[in-house]
Amino acid sequence: MKVSLKQNKILCYFFCLKIFMMLFAEFVYSQLSQLGDTHRYLETSPFFNASIFYSSTSMMEFTGSLVKYLQPPMYHLPAMVISFCGFVLVFNYFKSIGVFRSTNILILFVLANLMPSYLLWTSVHSKEAISVFIMSFFAVFLIKYERSEIKGKDWFAFIIFMYLGLVFKAQYFAAIISCLVFIYLYKKLNCKALGKLMLFTLMIGTQVLILFGLSDIIDAVTLNMYQHFDPENARSTRENIYFVNEGDFFRNMFSNMLLAAWGPTLAEVASKPLMALFFLESLCIALIIIILLFGMFKQLLNYQLNISVLVLSFLMIFWLLLVHYPFGIFNPGSAIRYRQNFYPLLITLLFYLNFKTSNK
Repeated sequence: MKVSLKQNKILCYFFCLKIFMMLFAEFVYSQLSQLGDTHRYLETSPFFNASIFYSSTSMMEFTGSLVKYLQPPMYHLPAMVISFCGFVLVFNYFKSIGVFRSTNILILFVLANLMPSYLLWTSVHSKEAISVFIMSFFAVFLIKYERSEIKGKDWFAFIIFMYLGLVFKAQYFAAIISCLVFIYLYKKLNCKALGKLMLFTLMIGTQVLILFGLSDIIDAVTLNMYQHFDPENARSTRENIYFVNEGDFFRNMFSNMLLAAWGPTLAEVASKPLMALFFLESLCIALIIIILLFGMFKQLLNYQLNISVLVLSFLMIFWLLLVHYPFGIFNPGSAIRYRQNFYPLLITLLFYLNFKTSNK
């Protein structure tokens, strides 16, 4: 009972911290840097048209035109509460299945959710705040599906959140659908370890063929990505050495995926010391992920390995980093900001897979 009370207090403390970050973002950070598109959303005049149902930008502008009457900083409150609900959803589900029986895992989970940029971008009126709630739902849904806990109401909620996900961050469905398909097939076919490995190989081979089959479309999109960045006003924007010629998306893909997810490099930190905080944040996230992965794969030391854990970890990490890569490679600030959209999905699944392994 004491543990439960302590865990409930965590939600209260986290909400208070979100309020603090909302105030910090409005009165301090916004004076030092631009809060993305937040203030543009909040300066929009009231309107109503069909685009609010299929465009995330229009949806944020429409809601911004309504919440702006709450005045600063309270106009951030609705989006902040929505993102907080995502944390509550994951936290309560983890508590219900026993993930937090280990105090160390509870502490690590709380630390993973205390990253400064994550708290900042999800405590203002932003797409990131909404995406956190959407991706938290899909993280819990994936886990429930893997545990065969899905009920009728879960599928109804899935349809609603799929619509929202397609409006806000459709690219992340590459990871979500890949994991769902793998779980469905290995359960349907009743695959053992070797069967899961063969299924994984078949899926990866198929996905690689699809990627190369779409190479012309990928080139058409990525070769025009740089025009969405402003190197004159955004001084941290990198020179475009990444998408210049056809096929550049696939050249150095893996190293560029990591760079896009990491954010500022050591050279960028040396030239702009303020970026050191974000560099350290990325380092902390990397360490947390390494700890979780080590917990999953330490079975290798005993010549044992849970194949489904390996496959789900790979599919989630690979696809999330791949679709984030074009959006984060040109600017370390954008890399950090856009990372918040998929961060709860990635972290939640890795914490669960670590629990699944340790619970054997």
